[in-house]
Amino acid sequence: MMNQHVFFPEEWSKFSTEKEISWQEVYNREFLSDIPLLYDAAYYNGIETLRPWEVTIHTVPAVLGKWENMKAVLYEKFSIRDQASTLYPMKIGIGLFLEILYWSNGQPVLWKKNGDVLLSNKPVNWEERLEFILDYPKKYHSFIQLTELISEIEKIFVKQQTVMNMKKASKS
Repeated sequence: MMNQHVFFPEEWSKFSTEKEISWQEVYNREFLSDIPLLYDAAYYNGIETLRPWEVTIHTVPAVLGKWENMKAVLYEKFSIRDQASTLYPMKIGIGLFLEILYWSNGQPVLWKKNGDVLLSNKPVNWEERLEFILDYPKKYHSFIQLTELISEIEKIFVKQQTVMNMKKASKS
């Protein structure tokens, strides 16, 4: 698997910080949340590796932790009105949101815009809200909207996990 490259779809350019990455063996051994959409891109490139959407109990909290760090960075940049340097961390934040959204529905991030999105767990009007964020990623309101979307999907995820745990407990 050495020297294998993972290509990120062109459709992801508005919310991915990467276009191509050299695959590292460490990605197969442990889940790393540092590169949003890494495992989804690997999946679409045919690489057999971890599937974070199958073990969300471990991966989604790690992604949420990464978001907390990115949210602090973005808050600081918007506080000093440094909009020029917000694009990169906003792309990371958007990628993290998409990971949480799709993974909490048990699937990799869909890489085609306007594809068949069958998500049972999702925030209200998430597609329209995300479109606004993608159109205006350097705006403070987009940061607020992204923060709200992630907060909403986190609540949905926690509820989903609680219901699953209750079902497991009632079966035993």
